[in-house]
Amino acid sequence: GEVVENSGSTARDHLANERTFLAWSRTGLSFVGLGCAMVEYSQESAAPHRRREMLAASGGLVGAGGAIVAASTLRYFEVQRLLRRGEFRLNRFGVYSMVGISGACVTCATLLLLARDEGARAR
Repeated sequence: GEVVENSGSTARDHLANERTFLAWSRTGLSFVGLGCAMVEYSQESAAPHRRREMLAASGGLVGAGGAIVAASTLRYFEVQRLLRRGEFRLNRFGVYSMVGISGACVTCATLLLLARDEGARAR
């Protein structure tokens, strides 16, 4: 890779950017993994009429995970470019997006659990 002069906090800033990228990537991949696990669970354990909801939820998780990985990659290169110019832009959009995605996942999981509980009571 490109070698840059290590003056002041250059190395520390770029290494922090890499750690942040890796953390966001792990988070995105965790969403993808959970979505894949839900597909497997829905095929083996879910009632036939619940499989569609489980597949939709798992597709949402996989899509959200892919979006997080893509966004983290774009953010990594943006921060790298800004650091070279001695600038930094706060990541409010990324934080708000992550809160929204996580909230949507929690809401969907809660609704799936409530629907499952109602189905068990109806029997």
